Amino acid sequence: MIAAALGSIPPENTAPQTPPSAAAASQPAPKSTGAQLYEQGRARRQAGDSAAAIEVLSQAVAQCPDKPEYVLELARAQTLGQDWAAVEELLSPLENELDPDGLALLANAQSETEHPVRAANVLERGLRRRPESEVLWLALIDHTLDQQQCALALRRIRQAQRHLGPVPQLHFRAAQVYYRLGQALGRTRVIRVPDGRVGQFVNDWLLLEKRDENDRFLCCPPESALHALRRALDAGLDEPAAHRLHARIWQQAGRPEIGLAILQSREALWLEDPSSETLRSFAEIALAANALDDFLRYTRLRAVREPQRRTEILFDAFVSAAERYNQRGDVTMARELLRRAAALRPEDAAVMLRLADAVWDGGERDEAATWYRRVLEREPAHPDRRRILQRLDD
Repeated sequence: MIAAALGSIPPENTAPQTPPSAAAASQPAPKSTGAQLYEQGRARRQAGDSAAAIEVLSQAVAQCPDKPEYVLELARAQTLGQDWAAVEELLSPLENELDPDGLALLANAQSETEHPVRAANVLERGLRRRPESEVLWLALIDHTLDQQQCALALRRIRQAQRHLGPVPQLHFRAAQVYYRLGQALGRTRVIRVPDGRVGQFVNDWLLLEKRDENDRFLCCPPESALHALRRALDAGLDEPAAHRLHARIWQQAGRPEIGLAILQSREALWLEDPSSETLRSFAEIALAANALDDFLRYTRLRAVREPQRRTEILFDAFVSAAERYNQRGDVTMARELLRRAAALRPEDAAVMLRLADAVWDGGERDEAATWYRRVLEREPAHPDRRRILQRLDD
């Protein structure tokens, strides 16, 4: 009993033992190494957490300022927050140590901070060191296109082809240039091609359509958007932007129904999670093809995608579709769409007047009078005031 009791009492002059867990808690946490911070920051950047990534990567760079890959990763994190000035400040001192991806990022930052000459110089210097870099050539060509320098872009595409060969991305850039120049089909010719078929390349001409039974085909030359894009697609390029351009080229060529068919052949895939640009292409080409039901369907999807611009998108679409329905002779649908447009912008006198005229022409004089009065309430000195008053007096 006594022994058991004494066993629970510490001997004299002996300090109580600190539990191991308490001792561990009292020690400072081990400091993360630069490499650990780098990996943590990289993971946070890839997860899209720009603030956390910048904080952690800044610590990594502070610990290891001689690691250019750490600085590059920090610059990539800064792009998430669109802080292009910070990206330029980080990467400019490291230009000679950057790989092609880093140089392209630096040039992009300089373009975004309105230093296009600096951007071009960075890419040109990089190409002098790495003339076989597809990344640098494409970045330089895209930069030239951003500056609206189409002739220079074509020259750079040809220079790149001498180093890289006929890669699909260069054909795609050439198609973009010719499209911007309004050369969807270029200077077409009718050529006799025995046993030819539409879509075939013959002597560097692209056969577009058969003209008669004598094997004569309408063809487009290499200096055309369609020719260049077909080369890219045939070489395996399968990006949404390329197919959108394909559709736009046919629209520019006056055959929007072909462009719409191109888009709709991939509609199920592209509209699963569409970008605003994709939906805009679908809607605009559907309108050009006079596929109004499709146009309104794509526009509604776009309005959902861009809620901050919903009213503007739907208003413009209702007005455009109303005009097309009216041209078709479907005045009932035209009037209904104008009513929807007026409901979205009740202060718009122009659309109210169009609706009033449409309703008047449809014989619904009471409703028309209501809209005419609203026009004059909104704009008492409206240019059509006299005509409106005459109708109100009838």
